Amino acid sequence: MTNIKELRKCFCGTKRPTFHYPTETQPAYCADCRLENMVDIVNKRCFCQKSIPCFNEPGMKEAKYCSSCRTPTMVNVRDKLCRCGKAIPNYNEPGLKERICCLSCKTPTMVNVKDRLCQCGKARPNYNEPGELRAICCVACKTETMVDVKHKRCRCDRVIPTYNEPGETDPICCIRCKTHTMINVVNRRCQCGKAIPGFNEPGETIPICCVSCKTDTMIDVKSRKCPGNPETGCPYQRVGNIKYKNYCTECYRREFPLDPLTFQIRSKTKEIAVRDFINAHYEGFHHDRPIQTHHCDCTIRRRIDHYQLLGNTLLAVETDENQHKSYDAMNEETRYDDLYMAHSGKWVYIRFNPDKYQASNGKTKNPEIATRLAVLKREIDRQIARIQRDENTELVERVYLYYDGYT
Repeated sequence: MTNIKELRKCFCGTKRPTFHYPTETQPAYCADCRLENMVDIVNKRCFCQKSIPCFNEPGMKEAKYCSSCRTPTMVNVRDKLCRCGKAIPNYNEPGLKERICCLSCKTPTMVNVKDRLCQCGKARPNYNEPGELRAICCVACKTETMVDVKHKRCRCDRVIPTYNEPGETDPICCIRCKTHTMINVVNRRCQCGKAIPGFNEPGETIPICCVSCKTDTMIDVKSRKCPGNPETGCPYQRVGNIKYKNYCTECYRREFPLDPLTFQIRSKTKEIAVRDFINAHYEGFHHDRPIQTHHCDCTIRRRIDHYQLLGNTLLAVETDENQHKSYDAMNEETRYDDLYMAHSGKWVYIRFNPDKYQASNGKTKNPEIATRLAVLKREIDRQIARIQRDENTELVERVYLYYDGYT
């Protein structure tokens, strides 16, 4: 007997097809495998014929309007909402299939059970080998030969297109390749037709005006606001910064004073960021001063960025911008010799590069200073423990963090 369900599957053999060319009546492709100019011929469209409807008035069961066409009183009557009633749920505990929580309500142990993830289990896949239709790897896991097979590219094959001629709905050009007559056909425009809207009256969620057209009473309803203090909120009413966990910089500095990101906010230079971070977590470090010990040769005026004497071992942390590549190698060795004359005990150097470097796989990396400071703290803790246990047997040891070849 013939398996009817198997006949209803896309060519990839994993999903039911909903897409084909507008003149066809039988779907043959799923959303991942669909070709250019194909449309959804299965699901009912909104009156605008651009999107699948999800909205209608409260109490109605049939969805008739998309998010662009709905009125302010309409609600989502198509999708099951999270327990908060504000968003569609995508999360549940590992192993469970039913979606019960949205991103804001999920617990730390919950995972995305809706979307097919990359083999790493962390992100959605967009990449595969050229010629393949189904994405299998995310940007972190893709190989050097893989390309984005999920998003259509501009004719320059560099970025996703957003522009086309007025009246068209399918984007074909990016901002660099577009002609003078082309407009953005992807993002909804303000009523002036010049910019993307971000403002509306308080209480509304759909932006209708750009910054030039907004009225005095309108506020930014598109950007996520800083939560500020749990009791008083953000006193500055600022937009949250995703880099600072959706807080504004002032509130983040106040709420998380010892977080590595805080030192990144308030420091003008990377060396000062390292200094402030060390002072916040350790006592007894000296900064940018010549060494002063009982056996010090006072004619040696070499300075160390950050150092502390532990027993007969001097622990030195050096902030080496750009790995000190512009420094003469012989002068660096002479500096080591001069410092050893000032303190003839044991030395442990932690050479910390706050700038970009070439990893062991040949790729250039440049993590944020906040990420590196957490690694630096772990290394300082490890070296202090080694010194206290007298495990540093060499006279001079050097540890290189974020230098070329660092993994």
